[in-house]
Amino acid sequence: HTGPCWVSVAQEIDGQPSWLYRSWGPNALKLGTCEEDAILVDQEKVDALIRLTPEAFLTSLLFAQTTPSFIDLRSTDRMEIYSSVMGLDQWENYASSALDASNNLEAAAEEANLKISRLDGEIQTLQATDLRPAAAAWDREQKTRLKLADERIGEVQKRIKILEKKDPRFDDAKLRQAQDQTREAQRQLTEINTLLNVAQRIATETKRNNIGQKKCPTCGNLLKAGAQLLRHQHVHESVASLQTRLKKAEDANSAASDVCKGLEVSQGLARRIQAEISQEKATLRAETDRKSDLEGEKNPHTAAIQANTKRLIAAQAQLKALKVDTEETAQLIAATRFWVKGFKDIRLALIEESLQQLNVEANDCLFQLGLQDWKITFAIEQEGKSGNIKRGFHCSVCSPDSPEDVPW
Repeated sequence: HTGPCWVSVAQEIDGQPSWLYRSWGPNALKLGTCEEDAILVDQEKVDALIRLTPEAFLTSLLFAQTTPSFIDLRSTDRMEIYSSVMGLDQWENYASSALDASNNLEAAAEEANLKISRLDGEIQTLQATDLRPAAAAWDREQKTRLKLADERIGEVQKRIKILEKKDPRFDDAKLRQAQDQTREAQRQLTEINTLLNVAQRIATETKRNNIGQKKCPTCGNLLKAGAQLLRHQHVHESVASLQTRLKKAEDANSAASDVCKGLEVSQGLARRIQAEISQEKATLRAETDRKSDLEGEKNPHTAAIQANTKRLIAAQAQLKALKVDTEETAQLIAATRFWVKGFKDIRLALIEESLQQLNVEANDCLFQLGLQDWKITFAIEQEGKSGNIKRGFHCSVCSPDSPEDVPW
């Protein structure tokens, strides 16, 4: 044969059609549902599809050519081929994956329980930290402070009203007028005193220069008669007139001084009262500003209460969600724990079922070969002479001449 060598197989695997083609010269391996859609694949793809490796196939032949037969292999090698053909490793992997998932879920549940404990503690602390009494106490104290501020403001306002009633409403123009009148009276008094001194000096000079026999009816001095006497008498009249004017001027000056002093006293009282009113008004502004500051103050506990309430609500919501997640995780843990054993049980069930079928098939072959009294038994576990369990794919043969099974 000079052309390429090829072979194709059409089969169904798990109810799905499959077409396999292999050629030599050139080498090619194709796989598809039919010949038309077949594509090039590697050997691993084929092994995964038919779940039988070339090594397992060769050792499964009744009369192998270049490899030892399955029954002639060591128990561990037979177990390896048996596991690959039956796909037992996948159930071990499933069980291992389920165990890993269970461990991860348990770790997550433990972490969630720690968070739940922390949240429980935080919630208890927040619930125990009740700032409402402190806030209410601060409100009461604030009302008291505002009431005292109103009382202080009212007292200051009363004092201002009393002072305003005492205020004489002094007019500085009156004082200036009185001071002008006093200065005018003092000027007139000085002028009269000057004129009086001049008149008295003239009277003295006329007396000294005009001594005679005529008696002055005013002063009783003896003076010369005639014009000198008349002049002397006129001086006396001037002095008397000036003295009268002096007395009036002194009275006017005294009265003006008294009025001025009274006005000065009134001015001092008015200024003192005005100063007190100004001071009380400054006090009133200070008290009003202090009250405004008090009214602008906010309860320092309100923000803390709001923050604690917000934290409490968030913690309770988080705790609720964690408990729901924990319950779901507990269900998943139970499910994964079930499948850890479940996948192993499936593996054991497959082994038991396949071994039963294999024992039947093998012994039927012995019977067809004329070995009716012979018996062959396959097992996964076998008890040794020391009582320990040997794991592997064991094969025992029982002949008519030997009542006991002989390991193959």
